[in-house]
Amino acid sequence: MQHIWSILSKKSIIDSTSNILSILEVVDEFKVDIALPKNLNETKNIAIPIELELTSLWYRDDPVGEYPFDFRVELYDPSGKKTNSFENVLVFPKDKKRLRSQSKMQGLPVNDSGVYKFTIGFKDEKMKNFQNVAELPFDVILNKKFGDKMQLSKHKQSS
Repeated sequence: MQHIWSILSKKSIIDSTSNILSILEVVDEFKVDIALPKNLNETKNIAIPIELELTSLWYRDDPVGEYPFDFRVELYDPSGKKTNSFENVLVFPKDKKRLRSQSKMQGLPVNDSGVYKFTIGFKDEKMKNFQNVAELPFDVILNKKFGDKMQLSKHKQSS
């Protein structure tokens, strides 16, 4: 089995008639204006209120029978600290060589500006440990302003 590609976006759609995948609003950077209380010296675990999708394409040479595998996504902050992760079981249907997966995420935990990354890994029943197959880096730019209370403005994204 192979991981072919993964992409981070705001939305992806699979047309039910043609089975064509459309990926909308690809994300590679977030700019967020944030107002912090005057007495707060650092930002920790701020959740940017955004909906994201991680869409991946997987391939296998031998499409005989179903093929289940564990899929894992981990989020790392600029210091290399893991801030979030989730796992799911994916299954290649019988007689299918390709499998598309769509993982929806609510909110993005950030600590500061810098390069964050999602890592994508998998393991099947023959593997003891997850094998990382992709990294998706993206920039977060926090524009901090100090005031009386904390609030997030709308985020901006670039592609």
